[in-house]
Amino acid sequence: MYNNNNDTIKWLLVLIIISLIMLGALGSIYYVTHGKVRLLYVKAKEHFNLGTSTDISKGIQHFRVLAERYPKSKYASRALYQIGYGYELIYGKTKDENKLDIAIREYYRVYKNYKNSVSAERALYQIAHINYLKGEYEEAQEKLDYILSEYIDTSLKPQIYTKKGMIYFEIGEYLKALKYFNHKKTLNEDLSFIGKAKCYFKLIEY
Repeated sequence: MYNNNNDTIKWLLVLIIISLIMLGALGSIYYVTHGKVRLLYVKAKEHFNLGTSTDISKGIQHFRVLAERYPKSKYASRALYQIGYGYELIYGKTKDENKLDIAIREYYRVYKNYKNSVSAERALYQIAHINYLKGEYEEAQEKLDYILSEYIDTSLKPQIYTKKGMIYFEIGEYLKALKYFNHKKTLNEDLSFIGKAKCYFKLIEY
C-alpha cells in the first residue's frame, strides 16, 4: 500500500513537471511569435514614414503579409487598417482617385474580419472621410451615424461630430453645422474652431 502511494506521487510529480515544461515551451513560442509580428509591424510603419509612393507601397505589402500570415494576432486588424490608410497616403501624393476606391475596399475588409475592434471603428470613419472628400455627403453621414449607434463608447466622437459639422457646412446648413462644432465633445478640436468661424462668417455674425 505504501509503495502504491509512492508510485502515485511519483507519477503526479512527473505529470506536473511535463505540464510545466509544455507550458514553458508554449509561452516561449508565443513570445517569439509575438516579437516577430511586432517587428514586422514596426518595419512596415517605417516604410510609411519614409513617405514616397514606392516606400508606402512596400509598407502596404509588409502589412498584407502580416495580416495573412498572423490573422489571429492583435496586430492583424491594425495591419489591415494600415493597408487602407496606405492607399489614402498614395492618393495624397498622386491624386489618383482609384486609390481611394481601393482604400475603401481595404477598410471594409477590416470591418468584415474584425468587426468589434478599434481598427474597425477607425476604418468605418475613414470610409466616411473618403465619402466626404468625394462629395458623397449622404453616404458619409450614414457611416458616421452608424459608428455612433454601433460603437456607443467610441473614442472617435470628437472627430465624428466635427466631420458631421463639416458636412452640414458643405451643404449650406450652417446652423446645424454650428450645433456639431459647438458640441462639448468637439471643444478641443482645431477643425471645429475653424468650422465655427466659417459658419459665423456665412451667417454674417463676424
